[in-house]
Amino acid sequence: MQEIWSRSEEDTLAIAAKVAGCAPLGATFSLCGELGAGKTLFSRGFVHALAGGAGLRVKSPTFALARTYATTPPVHHMDLYRLEHLSALDELGLSEMLCDDEAYC
Repeated sequence: MQEIWSRSEEDTLAIAAKVAGCAPLGATFSLCGELGAGKTLFSRGFVHALAGGAGLRVKSPTFALARTYATTPPVHHMDLYRLEHLSALDELGLSEMLCDDEAYC
């Protein structure tokens, strides 16, 4: 695993775009950090770097739990910190998103 540090919003967006350019199809990313750490900013940079993603509004799915962006390939963006039990993954259909080999999570 490689550690990459960002010192600004611009760095984060650029790093995300580079990751999007080389990520294998079906990859799942786990972004961890405190509120305001840049997790959604990274997701925005990733989505915007994909075909069809430049004009999309990417925001945190905190209350919706998951959003899917119609990029090529699609991106399933989830915010799972509010889940109390792993069984909720199945109940909400999130397991299917996590297992989608034709999209990024």
